[in-house]
Amino acid sequence: TKDLKSQMSGFVEKILNSIQDLLVLYNPLDTALTPQSLSSDDKLFLYETVSLLIVSSNLDAKVKAQLMKSLLTPIINSFLLLINKYCSTQDEKLKLVYATSLNVSMSVTTRVSKGFSNLVKVCCLLFFRRFTKF
Repeated sequence: TKDLKSQMSGFVEKILNSIQDLLVLYNPLDTALTPQSLSSDDKLFLYETVSLLIVSSNLDAKVKAQLMKSLLTPIINSFLLLINKYCSTQDEKLKLVYATSLNVSMSVTTRVSKGFSNLVKVCCLLFFRRFTKF
């Protein structure tokens, strides 16, 4: 993907629409979801690839921002719910399930950041630290 990103930039939205169903993380709080067949590593590579495609595309900056927001919002919302459940339960088995899901969410978010240059990563990190409680 890194080598072909310039040739793929015109197809980003079509690619994202095609793989949208794969961009769902298993959440133990959502009983409608079942664990998917993709491995954890496959998920990480998929999110990294999507991020790289969005960032390197020739789309308008507002469209890129909306695509990144659409990619990360479900993960962030899930993370917030899971952290609250983790903190409020005494059941060690449930804590392990929540902690595992939290770890996946953090790993995926970290991999999404690989699509950005180092300068952008530092700016995003500073922004995140300034405007979040965590």
